[in-house]
Amino acid sequence: VDVKIYNWPTDLSANRQFILDMVEQCKDMGVSVGIYTTKWDWDNIVGSWNGVASLPLWWANYNG
Repeated sequence: VDVKIYNWPTDLSANRQFILDMVEQCKDMGVSVGIYTTKWDWDNIVGSWNGVASLPLWWANYNG
């Protein structure tokens, strides 16, 4: 699940639920799921939240 800062609402709780719903849909479909994001994007979209911490994390590191 690509969680990047494009057009997300400002409601962090709704964003968290949307991510949970996407993850659940992937699992229901038998798709392996993980999270792709940056710290800045994640903080702005969901705040301080670890609701999907059990999933693999692929984070972007553009500073080398």
